[in-house]
Amino acid sequence: MKTQAKEKSTGFTLIEVIITLVVAAIVGTMMFTTLGSSLTKSSDPFFRMQTSLGLQRVMENFVTANEKYYAGDLPGLRAAIAGVSPVPVNGNEGATLTNSFGTYTIVENRFIKFVSNMEETAGASDPQNLLKVTIKNSNNETLTYIFAG
Repeated sequence: MKTQAKEKSTGFTLIEVIITLVVAAIVGTMMFTTLGSSLTKSSDPFFRMQTSLGLQRVMENFVTANEKYYAGDLPGLRAAIAGVSPVPVNGNEGATLTNSFGTYTIVENRFIKFVSNMEETAGASDPQNLLKVTIKNSNNETLTYIFAG
């Protein structure tokens, strides 16, 4: 009597391969949409921090200039920050400057006084011993410093 040898199938069927590829494509698409923007925009915080540190550097340059060159001369420091001479009444507010201090936009550059714990702009006859300087960068981040003289 002859016995027929059974053919044993090995490997995957075509349908199993197709299903595996479809599932892998779906999972890959889901991962890409979830992780794609976080990978491509992962450097944004670094560049924002660089811009913020640049603003801090400008203010540090103001402080250094005040200590080295304008000690006791707040009108001179105000003129240096404004970048023009004579300084306009508004302190050249709104101007974007690039100079030895760095790149910045002047938001406020004026003398102030405090009356009943409220800040007011100092008049021409008032003592000019508090200079309020507010600057901003290209990301509209602001930094304020009050120089006392």
